[in-house]
Amino acid sequence: MNIVNINKKVILFLLFFSIFYYADFCYSAKLELKYPTSQSGISITDTNTPLPIFLQYIFEMGVYLGLASAVYSLGYAGVLYLRSGAQAEYRSQAKDRIWGAVSGILILAMTYLIITTLNPQLAIFKIKELDPIPPVAVDKSPGVYFYKSDDCSGQVQYNNSSINDFGDNLNSQIGSVLIVNDNNSSFISTMYASPGLFGKCQDPDPNIFDCQKVEKFASSASVHKYDFEPQRNPFNDGVYFYRKSFFNDQGGWLKIDNQQIQNDGFFGEELKNLTFQDVPIEDKVCVLWDEKGQCTKKSDPTLAGKEISSIKIAGHYIVYFVYFDPTDKPEGPWSYCQEFPTPNDVNKDGPQQIKWEKTPNQPDLPNWVYIYPVKD
Repeated sequence: MNIVNINKKVILFLLFFSIFYYADFCYSAKLELKYPTSQSGISITDTNTPLPIFLQYIFEMGVYLGLASAVYSLGYAGVLYLRSGAQAEYRSQAKDRIWGAVSGILILAMTYLIITTLNPQLAIFKIKELDPIPPVAVDKSPGVYFYKSDDCSGQVQYNNSSINDFGDNLNSQIGSVLIVNDNNSSFISTMYASPGLFGKCQDPDPNIFDCQKVEKFASSASVHKYDFEPQRNPFNDGVYFYRKSFFNDQGGWLKIDNQQIQNDGFFGEELKNLTFQDVPIEDKVCVLWDEKGQCTKKSDPTLAGKEISSIKIAGHYIVYFVYFDPTDKPEGPWSYCQEFPTPNDVNKDGPQQIKWEKTPNQPDLPNWVYIYPVKD
């Protein structure tokens, strides 16, 4: 009899040791049974159940099964007691069962009361997740840092000016970005899928000064010092859009002046909402016809499509043409962007002749324009 008891203890020890030692294995094992839902609504449906939830499930189901067994035992004791008139030994068995069932109920009740009295949280089995460790503060020079990793660690390329081509070592491998500013310099940046600052694009948020994870597609990136007070620069006049090449205003033109740009810190508008002025009558767009098909009303064309032939940048500004596809996320990436002045525009006057040579392969032309004031 002693050997049997010892074997039972050994088996129980090995069972509990196996559960904790092979926790990872059990955690990933496939469920073969459908477990019932506990009294508080916990249901074990897959192998990803956290350990605290599983322990709470075991506790609740144990209490439930204990109470159910006690009620069953009381019912069976009642049957025995009713039959005790025929056989006297049933009365003794019924009393033993009643005493055992009542004792079991009291033990379950006392166990729950003791646990909740000592600490109500012990009956919940909730383990609080650890707060993430904040990154170690490191003094960095102002600029934009591009990392291969997703968490701004490891290999990095630092820049405070535009990168026309990341090169084979970094093309389509930038996974995170960190923007570092100081009292004198605040940076804005746009990443592009193609070398030369055009193609699929995304702007790291200039108002976030922590590591930003980005989609890995960039082959070039513009980096500019943002100007919070463009009105202080006497050379800042605005941006001119022309329907003809070489800044020729004879075909119609539109100016976005410095005041419009500085009001919100930038200028942004859908191209179809911007209209050329001083357009010759023969170049106006017909908007109303009579029953004979003759045009009875014309209006000035908008900047949408391929109407823009040149852009004069009179001051320190960056002009972005963007195509927002309906499926694009507001925060990006966006389907297509092109930036002016281009890297080969030494004087930064803007393109004197736009042939949209970089857009014919795009399914759609840009439909928005943005203008930002910069210091360089």
